[in-house]
Amino acid sequence: MGGVVLVAGARERDPVAAMLAALTAKPCPAHRESFGIDGAMAGAWHAATPGGRRPRLIGGRFVVAFDGEVYAGPPAAETFAEMVRDADFRNLGKINGSFAAVVADAQTGAVVLMADRLASRPIYFWHNGTQIAVASRLRSLLADPRIPRRLSRSALLEFLAHRRTFGSATLFGGISGLVAGEVVTIGPDGRIERSQPAKPRFRPEIAGRRDYEAALTTALRGSVERRLADGAAPLLLLSGGFDSRVVAAAGVALGRPIPCASMCAWDNAEIAAARAVAKAAGSPFEFHRVEPAAVAAAFDSAVEATDGVHPAPPSLFPAYAGVAGAGAAALLNGHLLDIFFRGTYLPKRRLPLGRTRPSLPWLAAAIDPSPSAVSRSHHIRTEWPLARNVLAEDAAKDFVPLAAAGVARALEAVDIHHPADAHHAFLLHALARHTSHGDFVAATPFMEFRTPALDGEILDLYFAAPAEWKARRVGIHRAAESLAPPLFRVADANTGYPADWPYSLQLFLGLARATVRRAGLAPRRESSDPSLTGGSWLNWPEYFRREPAMRRRIEALPSSAALLDTGLLRAEGLAEVVSGHLAGTRPATKLLHTLATLDSWLGRTGYSGVTD
Repeated sequence: MGGVVLVAGARERDPVAAMLAALTAKPCPAHRESFGIDGAMAGAWHAATPGGRRPRLIGGRFVVAFDGEVYAGPPAAETFAEMVRDADFRNLGKINGSFAAVVADAQTGAVVLMADRLASRPIYFWHNGTQIAVASRLRSLLADPRIPRRLSRSALLEFLAHRRTFGSATLFGGISGLVAGEVVTIGPDGRIERSQPAKPRFRPEIAGRRDYEAALTTALRGSVERRLADGAAPLLLLSGGFDSRVVAAAGVALGRPIPCASMCAWDNAEIAAARAVAKAAGSPFEFHRVEPAAVAAAFDSAVEATDGVHPAPPSLFPAYAGVAGAGAAALLNGHLLDIFFRGTYLPKRRLPLGRTRPSLPWLAAAIDPSPSAVSRSHHIRTEWPLARNVLAEDAAKDFVPLAAAGVARALEAVDIHHPADAHHAFLLHALARHTSHGDFVAATPFMEFRTPALDGEILDLYFAAPAEWKARRVGIHRAAESLAPPLFRVADANTGYPADWPYSLQLFLGLARATVRRAGLAPRRESSDPSLTGGSWLNWPEYFRREPAMRRRIEALPSSAALLDTGLLRAEGLAEVVSGHLAGTRPATKLLHTLATLDSWLGRTGYSGVTD
């Protein structure tokens, strides 16, 4: 909850109060600190997790605040002020935390913005040469009436291709974000200097697996301990899979079992696994039912909560207010551990078994790290043939080149060692604006999200491990199991087999079970509603077809003024894609989700034209 804003040069109308109001879901503590003739920085925060959001005057010269948290080390505000004073940001990457910092130099008039190693917290700025606005959320920045709302044509096409924008781009021309480890200095003369002193770097440096496993065990335990250090009431989002189980195991190892909760539309196999893990950990467990109709009803609110920078993450969003209302102040999760140490997005070898083609724990024999190859990854793109069909002729011609150009900017923001690293760079170069992070950004209006995988010790090991180790899941299972072995004897929700069984065995048994089921020899526990799955997510293709409110939203897309007034989309093409999906003949789930998000966000914010 909350965040940080800064304005300078707003002499006729002070937008700070409106910008702060856009940051919070309900009244909360706030503070404002003025600097210079017409500058002000303000912050708002949850009482239990203030972080660094309260602006502070350091040394009578620097006004400092940061959204997010710094987990360890010397006082963060003083550290940020010293970096600006000395114009030396070489140690930015050594600060252990998830943060976006803002420093105003009252003596020189400069404003400096800093992002953590993965840009895991959003921060946006606008500058017209004499006036400045900064905010930790895009909706807060747009509350400043000085800022023109002109859409970026290239960013819109990137968004339609990849469900996000790349580099520092946002959907609005003139509004910029930060990439991982970046520093932006806006000087008193209006010049903007950008550097990346904490640029992510893949550098395999680990010699032995035993040392790696031991270091992982220590890092996993320490990262969770640091997330619990302030005493804010924690709640672990527990899925019954691997990632969140690791966080639960670390809590057990610390002698602090963490209260757990699962959020889902029905009490399925995943919830049963989560209950069993919580019981093994000695943790209280809550099941929060998220009715399918509530997901559709919360769609616009979920879009607003994530600033429309990636498709709305409504699956868990309807439960957040109730969870926070019950007393949870910090939402812990296992996000990214699977990606970091089990190679989720890495190109791997696959078994040629029909349409499923399950991945194997080995890197693909040949990996293309080029922007065009990464751009075409099925993990990140929409249904491109259908996406081109909804576009006007000129936009359709530029669609694929602009998509590759966006990925190229992402790759430039990360130092790559192995070709496989390129397939992680699109995720890591600006994490807060990536689709996989949306559920946790969406939680911040209600409570702090805390992701142990963002801890500095975890990141050091991730960047130092060879790509092949990540694909083969080397080290992570033994490290996690050593924290609390009983938790890993419980069946994994994703496989149905004990989590401490070797992955190769689970894969073989899973394929055998699938063969038996296809032959009709064994039943599968399923809901009577086809729009539900055995996990915490919805079956989005069916949900779009069957849930009345969501279907109406999809059916209305061809007549959406917010979309058509961009001049980039065709009503006829939209109608063809919608009808094809609803009829079940041409699935377009990712594209329709993206278009529905744009329709909601642009319809709410408004815009005054499109710029190149």
